[in-house]
Amino acid sequence: MNAGAFPSPKNPRVVWLGVGGDLDIMRDFYRRLETAFAALGFPPEDRPFSPHLTLGRVKSASGRATLTQCLARLPSPDCAPFQVSKIVLFRSNLTPQGATYLPLKIIPLGG
Repeated sequence: MNAGAFPSPKNPRVVWLGVGGDLDIMRDFYRRLETAFAALGFPPEDRPFSPHLTLGRVKSASGRATLTQCLARLPSPDCAPFQVSKIVLFRSNLTPQGATYLPLKIIPLGG
């Protein structure tokens, strides 16, 4: 696992933690979602698939240089493997006060 920022570490807008493990299953799931959404009229994503957990959003340029330096020195986190038991589809509403998230659908996984 590694941490980083979108669109780039020098211009962070979203701070993320990369996801590791069996990514073939995740890529297949992503392709199936893209196909299903395309059938509903949603255009495919134009960015490459990058599985990650969003840790936070950067609201202003204040402190951006310090954040970039911290991300560059951040050691890879040591995290024990875990199994995902459900997927939650959220609607993300970005406002000047911050993001709010509304769960739209919970999809249980596995047996």
